[in-house]
Amino acid sequence: DHEGGNVSAHTSHLVGSALSDPYLAFAAAMNGLAGPLHGLANQEVLLWLTNLQKELGQEVSDEKLRDFIWNTLNSGRIVPNVLLEQGKAKNPWPNVDAHSGVLLQYYGMKEMNYYTVLFGVSRALGVLSQLIWSRALGFPLER
Repeated sequence: DHEGGNVSAHTSHLVGSALSDPYLAFAAAMNGLAGPLHGLANQEVLLWLTNLQKELGQEVSDEKLRDFIWNTLNSGRIVPNVLLEQGKAKNPWPNVDAHSGVLLQYYGMKEMNYYTVLFGVSRALGVLSQLIWSRALGFPLER
């Protein structure tokens, strides 16, 4: 759960600090997953990869791939090697989002609308454990 450092974990901690019902705190966390920079990131990556394959085909030259990446970057998305060259990121290597969508597709889970649900369900134990500890230790209301 990243100990409250990301959107969903932080949201559950914030809402839970008001002594809200744990279900409501977790529901708020799940709502935090709805954005493309957090829970929907794996779908965004998968859509980008699908679009890349559709547009460039199976046999892709380095030059065509580089152009596709630059076009993506210029439209506001992120690609590691281009970012390193550009110098805008210290660690641009993909995290779990770059791989989880591909793995889910590989194992037959084609319904991308459920990816965030799977991500959230797996997160429940961590964020709710943190909520219990916060209450047991008497942490104050977060502001």
